[in-house]
Amino acid sequence: MVILAQKKAKKTRKVILKEDVSYLGNKGQLLDVKAWYYRNFLLPMGKAQIVTPILIKAMTMLEKELKHRKNW
Repeated sequence: MVILAQKKAKKTRKVILKEDVSYLGNKGQLLDVKAWYYRNFLLPMGKAQIVTPILIKAMTMLEKELKHRKNW
């Protein structure tokens, strides 16, 4: 009988903070956090959201709009 080692699962998540979190980051910041921290603290408290391609696109559009408004 042969037992093969399984690959370890990815244990980090890319998230965007919805609000300031002490010792972690500020609102709108893109971070890599441990999966358990996201699952047990950030998600239930509504402090972060997992990054998706649509969310990244929306953030870049918002940043461009803010830069455009600053130039006026």
